[in-house]
Amino acid sequence: MFNKKEQRSIPRISVACQINYKNVNESDFKQGNAKNISSNGVLFVADEEIEVGTIIEIKLVPETPSVPALGAIIEVVRVNPVESGDNFEIAGLIKAMK
Repeated sequence: MFNKKEQRSIPRISVACQINYKNVNESDFKQGNAKNISSNGVLFVADEEIEVGTIIEIKLVPETPSVPALGAIIEVVRVNPVESGDNFEIAGLIKAMK
């Protein structure tokens, strides 16, 4: 319908896979759903609100074995409630690859 040109300096890539995440001070991972990723950030949906500024570890779990898993340490920079339920979109800035 609309042909919007990508204006970001670092384009995002849509992904649809599981993401495991945890606070760096915790031992147990929780599950969410990844939405997109770029070279410096990630967006995923979680069933809990995570405070902006929190440092978390993430692991993207690809659905095909030919794609390697991705691990990173991110800082939560934005949290928005999802309109269709009790979930939250979590945007994070990648601080380090793991």
